[in-house]
Amino acid sequence: PRPEESSEAADDPRLELVKQLVQYKKFKDAAALLEARAEEQSQRLPRQPMLAPASAAPPPVKAVELWDLVSAFGRLMRETLALQIQTIAIDETPLHVYMEMILQQLQTAKRLPFSALFTPPYTRGRLVGLFLALLELTKTRRIIPEQPEPLGDIWLSLAE
Repeated sequence: PRPEESSEAADDPRLELVKQLVQYKKFKDAAALLEARAEEQSQRLPRQPMLAPASAAPPPVKAVELWDLVSAFGRLMRETLALQIQTIAIDETPLHVYMEMILQQLQTAKRLPFSALFTPPYTRGRLVGLFLALLELTKTRRIIPEQPEPLGDIWLSLAE
């Protein structure tokens, strides 16, 4: 009768249920442990990132691009009376004359704001001539336009 009992024990669903209950308890204990650790971790404060020390040095000077000069010239044209309807005057002043005017101003002052180049008389031909001379001097690297702060004034100086 004993061999029959052992086969009955193997087929006994209660034994299988006990095994499943033991396994369930292990998983439940592991889940409780993980939940406790998650709660403990949530109580911790994260370390704040270290901020770089504030530098007393001024921000780097931004190199001026062509479109910065064009937009500054557009503002200058709007601010002056050059856009008013006038009789058309032909300005036959050669570009090199305007270039020499700019170079002389920069040799005297060493550094000038962009708008200081454009002095009266505000005729369209003169303003355009000065602007073209400025572009040519920049292209040939005889002057250096700089913009110390974003959206700030453009400054001109002689190249060294």
